[in-house]
Amino acid sequence: MGFIKKLFYKLFKKKSSVKKPWLEYYSRKDRTIKFTDKTIYEYMRDEVGEDLDYIALNYFGAKMTYFDFFDKIDLAARSLRSIGVKPKDVVTICMPNTPEAIITFYAINKIGAIADMVHPLSSEEEIKSYLNDSKSRYLFLLDSNYSKYKDILQDTLVYKTIYISPSESMSKAMKIGYFFTRGIKIKRPRLGDIDFLTWKEFLYQGISYNKPFNNKMKKDDVAIILHSGGTTGKPKGIMISNYSFNAECQQDGVNVINTRPKDKIVTILPIFHGFGLCVCVHCPLCLKVETILMPEYDANWFYKIWKHDKPHVV
Repeated sequence: MGFIKKLFYKLFKKKSSVKKPWLEYYSRKDRTIKFTDKTIYEYMRDEVGEDLDYIALNYFGAKMTYFDFFDKIDLAARSLRSIGVKPKDVVTICMPNTPEAIITFYAINKIGAIADMVHPLSSEEEIKSYLNDSKSRYLFLLDSNYSKYKDILQDTLVYKTIYISPSESMSKAMKIGYFFTRGIKIKRPRLGDIDFLTWKEFLYQGISYNKPFNNKMKKDDVAIILHSGGTTGKPKGIMISNYSFNAECQQDGVNVINTRPKDKIVTILPIFHGFGLCVCVHCPLCLKVETILMPEYDANWFYKIWKHDKPHVV
């Protein structure tokens, strides 16, 4: 009797009257989008193609072409391997929006490791919890946070820490200005401390590394860990695959209808959040859009960007 009821229901049930009004905003081509099976790095590299002379990143007026961008990603990937990072290892990036943080993010993916994105203003206990929960052994840290976090690292599995100045990719004039206004006050590790490397020392490690990366990362493998806000309890690590991250990027690309290669976007939202990392970094880079990075919001600097660069997207 139960079988007959089910059959009757399937044959005579009314079709759903629920409509999908949002579909009217998408073309037939948009609705049949095929999501890529590539890794995050592979997808971005293939989308850029041969347009390597286009500007990838703009950081306080210092511009980096895709040619230089990919060259630095490759060197950072070799440096990661040279300090011992293996596929599926977790590497924590505790940085604001700087070129070094983005280069490291793609380099981690290129060798098949997992990027753990952490808020650089996290408290000592928060960062310790993040590092221990993810079992991270490598940490990329803003240099001004060294004195804040140095005492808790011994309570984690972190094996090597790379500390980076936000002035690293600035022009020479801006580097000097930054040093005398902020940099001179920053405490850094003592010389010879093998547990810590500067960004330049880190990159130097990869110059002589010529072994293959052996990246066998699949589309459903975890590529990124982001962290929830913890409003209803302890913050949780959210595991994101290559497939889901690229799928979001492809859907973002559908929605920015009038955006064209060589357009410009100002990226203010931070890379330790999904929106900032995917919508404001990965998506524009895949669309060959010049990505203007702001590591912190400053109204005066934003006004200068607005007047000088005339961005198309904010």
